[in-house]
Amino acid sequence: MDGDLLAQLTLTGVVTGSFYAVMAIGFALIIGTTGRFHFAYGVVYALAGYVIYTGCEVLGLPFFASAAIACVIAAMLGMAIEAFLYRPLERRAGGQALLGIFITALGLALVAENLIKFAWGPSDFVLLSVTQVAYAIGPVTFVNFDIGQVVTALVVVIGMTILLRKTDLGRLILAVKSNPQLAQSGGLSPRRVFLIVFALGSVLSVLAGMWQFSKYTVSAGMGFSPTLTAFVIAFLAGLQLKPLVLAAWSLTIALAEQFVTIWFDSAWSHLVVLVGLLVYLCVLSWRTSGLSLRRRRRPAPSGSLA
Repeated sequence: MDGDLLAQLTLTGVVTGSFYAVMAIGFALIIGTTGRFHFAYGVVYALAGYVIYTGCEVLGLPFFASAAIACVIAAMLGMAIEAFLYRPLERRAGGQALLGIFITALGLALVAENLIKFAWGPSDFVLLSVTQVAYAIGPVTFVNFDIGQVVTALVVVIGMTILLRKTDLGRLILAVKSNPQLAQSGGLSPRRVFLIVFALGSVLSVLAGMWQFSKYTVSAGMGFSPTLTAFVIAFLAGLQLKPLVLAAWSLTIALAEQFVTIWFDSAWSHLVVLVGLLVYLCVLSWRTSGLSLRRRRRPAPSGSLA
């Protein structure tokens, strides 16, 4: 294997893994705390791209100012989806709330994609005002947006770890995640916490995506693939709110996608890795359920009171 190619694939995997990590932490924060399959996470991600594009290219604002506005709008949209869509649906659906929210989120994603196209047009957009600078270290090449992606991931992983483990807000989130009913009986407000995690998770999707928007293009359907990947990573991590674990799985998946291109076409690498991970999850689930079933069927030892 060509050593130069391996080095380039590894660097690209680290950059992509940094993007996945921030997306996965935001998604896991929402689904792990609230139990809601927030597939409309991709809607917030895509809308943020168009807000940044409008700020930079139409209004002439600096890139980081546009990103800050996108963070505010994303947080408000995330909270609005929870307060005015998911929460009323949960009250009405009762035991079918989980399925109802999942279907509603899918429907919202489809409707929002068409609304975005209606508002901004069907064409993809490029952030021309944001300067891309290329670098090379030996055989390895990268751009300034790649540096921003990795630095953002490091800050988010460290910052979220500290927030969840060392702050009152983090302990409140973990308490509600562990047992919402017990937390409520102790005077805490799970509904308020739900709004907070929807806001935080939505902001994290913007922090992850702003470098992708700058490096590639902005399109209405660009939120689907990152959301699906974030969902897989969250489940691989056991829906735990552990940023380091989520980052490790993100890096593993991103590197696997890059190394798979040695044998498969790059257009298929993401699909190949996701299919492999889904098969792994199914096998793991089957083995776990089979082990649990064998334990229940195991006869009691002779001479026992059973």
